[in-house]
Amino acid sequence: MSAPLRVLAVQEAYPPVVGGLERHTRTVSHELAARGHAVTVAVTHHDGLAASDGPVRLERLEMLAARLPSDLSRDHMPFVQHPPLPDPLTVRSLRRLIARDRPDVVHARSWMVHSLLAAVRGLAHPPKVVVSVHDYFPVCANRSLMRDGVPCGGPRLAACVTCSARVSSAPVGVAKALGVHGGRRRLAAIDRWLAVSETVRQAIAPVVPGGLRAIEVVGSTVPDAVFDPLDPAVAPPLDGPYVLFVGSVLPFKGVDVLLDAHARLGAAAPPLVLLGSGRPDRLGPRVHAVGPRPHPEVMAAWRHAQVGVIPSRWPEPFGQVAVEAMASGVPLVASDTGGPARHRRGRAHRPARPARRPGRAGRGARAAAGRRRAARPARGGGPGAGAAVPRRPVRRPARGDLRGHGRRTGRRELPSGRARALSGELTARASRAAPRRRTPPPRAWP
Repeated sequence: MSAPLRVLAVQEAYPPVVGGLERHTRTVSHELAARGHAVTVAVTHHDGLAASDGPVRLERLEMLAARLPSDLSRDHMPFVQHPPLPDPLTVRSLRRLIARDRPDVVHARSWMVHSLLAAVRGLAHPPKVVVSVHDYFPVCANRSLMRDGVPCGGPRLAACVTCSARVSSAPVGVAKALGVHGGRRRLAAIDRWLAVSETVRQAIAPVVPGGLRAIEVVGSTVPDAVFDPLDPAVAPPLDGPYVLFVGSVLPFKGVDVLLDAHARLGAAAPPLVLLGSGRPDRLGPRVHAVGPRPHPEVMAAWRHAQVGVIPSRWPEPFGQVAVEAMASGVPLVASDTGGPARHRRGRAHRPARPARRPGRAGRGARAAAGRRRAARPARGGGPGAGAAVPRRPVRRPARGDLRGHGRRTGRRELPSGRARALSGELTARASRAAPRRRTPPPRAWP
């Protein structure tokens, strides 16, 4: 084992704040501490923050943006985001912390990297700066890479200013767009780039010195505890079967598509549970919005769900909920975009890409694939080859056996065909909702 390191992680929030990035940071920090490294996490959101979390020391950073009346905080976040430029109070706090602890590595996961780079500039022995990208913050002022309801074909300053001003207020939107475009030279001082998925790696490569070769893909984490037996004291959100959506209830998450598809299934469909921050404008009679819940309750909801749904319009950077659903053995219906499309590709029922219309080449490719499948010999190749193949039993996976478990649960027969029916309704609804114009092709970004 190499010598222990002093590791400093900087970001906006940490548990008890409920969120995938906060949970990921906690998991990684505890694993590093278990390997003998000294880990400190410094955050700008202080509500409910303790002095330590087991072996992980927690520090508070000041941030000027948190003291200003602004809408840098999105409606699905309980804290103010760091702006895409150095914050003077955060820079000062980081300089003091780095001078005191002298970390070997500083790990950032958001726009806080701008304050971090300003804090280490000019140091005689600066720490190595590592950045993990869990969304599209290096290239998008809204961090979603969406424009007018479809994936963005590539940021241009004028278009980014207009788009960001529509999502935030005009002054804040303009400032964020200018900060993202103007801060790209500053990012050249980063020592190591990590992307949470190949989708994110491809998206941020144009602004990373060295391009794709300089970015390593390191996926998010699923702690071994997700395979442990459930705590009997943690109850599921509903008794009986239900369809489960986990995530922020936002337009680019495709919740409106899911609500319409569920309504079209009629009274025979199981209830729909929306578990996450936010609330849609309208709820059907069999739709339950239960709000955000601690992670043990989320995993209990997955274990009892009949079908899981990820109807995202945006290219999900990773899709942590997809991994947790498969770890729980739940059949999954997911949009064929972003990170979830790369998790066990071909193992889940996926609606069609909502923003694309198949052309002649696509129809020809599907026809050729159908001919190849028809030409294959029946499984077994001998007498009785045409007999039905028995399903493999679904077993509880051993720790660390998520890859095999995902393959096995993907083959599982879906209960009463409801997941297939829901997939068909999502496909039809998404096709009707798709804009008629084509998504602009990716371009070389400035």
